[in-house]
Amino acid sequence: MVRWSAPVASPISICKPLVKSVRTRLYNWLGRALIAILMTLFATATSAEVISLLSSESIEELESVRLAIRHVGTRQSEALDLAILDRDFHVMGSNTSSQYQYINGRAESWVDYQITLQPKRTGKLTIPPIKVGNERTMAMQLEVRKLTESARTKIAALIFYEQEFSTDEVYVQSQLLLTRRLFYMDGVQLYGGQPGAPEVDDALVITLGENRNTSGVRNGKPYGVIEQRYAIFPQSSGLLTIPPIQLSASVRLIDRGRASRKAVRVGTDSAQIKVLPIPNEFPKDQPWLPALDLTLEQKFGSATTKVIGVGENLSRTIELNVYGNTGAIAPPLLGQLDAKIFKQYPNQAVINEDANGSTVVGIRRESTDIVALTPGTHMLPDVVIYWWDTENKTVKQTSVAATVLTIDGKPLPEVDTTAPVIESQAVEVQRKPLVMQRPLDYRDNIGKFLLGLLFIVGLWRLVLWLNQDKGAASRHSQLSTAMNAYKAAVKSEDLMRIRSTLQQYLLIHFNTSQGQSWHQFMQSSDAARGYANALDSVKYSDAIALRDWDQALAQLSEEAMHRLNTDDTADHAHLPELYPQH
Repeated sequence: MVRWSAPVASPISICKPLVKSVRTRLYNWLGRALIAILMTLFATATSAEVISLLSSESIEELESVRLAIRHVGTRQSEALDLAILDRDFHVMGSNTSSQYQYINGRAESWVDYQITLQPKRTGKLTIPPIKVGNERTMAMQLEVRKLTESARTKIAALIFYEQEFSTDEVYVQSQLLLTRRLFYMDGVQLYGGQPGAPEVDDALVITLGENRNTSGVRNGKPYGVIEQRYAIFPQSSGLLTIPPIQLSASVRLIDRGRASRKAVRVGTDSAQIKVLPIPNEFPKDQPWLPALDLTLEQKFGSATTKVIGVGENLSRTIELNVYGNTGAIAPPLLGQLDAKIFKQYPNQAVINEDANGSTVVGIRRESTDIVALTPGTHMLPDVVIYWWDTENKTVKQTSVAATVLTIDGKPLPEVDTTAPVIESQAVEVQRKPLVMQRPLDYRDNIGKFLLGLLFIVGLWRLVLWLNQDKGAASRHSQLSTAMNAYKAAVKSEDLMRIRSTLQQYLLIHFNTSQGQSWHQFMQSSDAARGYANALDSVKYSDAIALRDWDQALAQLSEEAMHRLNTDDTADHAHLPELYPQH
């Protein structure tokens, strides 16, 4: 007999399955609880209209945070009003997307908004509720921690602006040069491009050339440099404020052994420039013209500028270049000439400026055509321009010397030089009445009445004549239409149709009633009477047709219609042969 006995288990071997079983049951319970919590959260989220979430509740200074907003139950995006965030945040960008899905007979749709924010200060900041459609998001808190001083110093050395002005004081309407340079090291990424020209109140700002990419060294370190230059022209004296500008970028920073990329905003400081009024030394009777330099040049279109003939045309051009100002500030260049010696035909002035160099160059060009009226030696006066040297702060003048012209030939008739006076006198003479004046009496009124009556009678006769012509034309058109219908009926050889169309033609021809017109047709000739009786026999017979169309009936119809139109030649045109011969 064989006996079997189980080995005795140790306490450790008994405890292991028990612990495993308890652990499995605990994991299963926790899994069920987690699934239940997630399903509850999902049900809560899907029932809500607007859901909002921050990518992080705590960030460092210069870092950005993403605000995610989901609008459930719609596919229509909204234009969000983010101005409420401007107090504490820079809005770096926003993105909108919509989604739609249909699963197991259930349709879901929503719109997502992604907004990137950068805080303007440290501390605890509140993101206020944002209106989305008819709903609002919940207010959220964000903690912004300060950067360490070492990190701040490293960032300041990676990217920075330098701003330079040509002077700390400038005269009104004169040029102030602004040079703006952005220094950046490798690894710096710029967002959105460079800012444009500054918006300065009560000043004209002109961009000088394109942005220049160069390189430079600061504190022994190499940098890439982007240079921008502007010319500013203040329009009134006092303090001129140049507002600051800002640029968004990101830098790669290693702090405490950890590498990270941070979004930064770098900009310039606000600046104030003193604007001086027009100095007392400048002549009061001259237009104000501040400049760095000024040139004046005169040209003649003809190769011979010394000798011309009477009546010949001479083209004259004067060009003024103003360095350090615009062409609009330049004064007129060509004055009036002696009308007894020259006739002048000026062209419109050309005003422009060149802003491609290191300073603005204003250009004013004036041209005129000159015609000499009398022979001899005559002089074109000089041209003098007073201007203020802004560098040396003194009054200067630039001029073109007077030009002596020798005029050959015979003088033009003096009438040309005094034409306006003669024309004025001629107009005055023509205004005098050429008829003898006498007091009006009743005979004048009778004459006017008879003349008016004659005009009215003539107009009335004209209207009657026109209406008569229109009536005749209209009657002729109706007769032609009716005759065409009668021709078609004759070709069909349908006697009922022939009688009907003939009766319509006679109604227009005699311009009377239907019975009377048919009777007049029968009285017009024997042939017409026979033709009418033949057609009447069709109308009043029980049979469909008493007789057929034959050669005899065709000949009878032709004779009847020919006689009808022959007897009426005074009122109607002769009709051509319209009837077919069978």
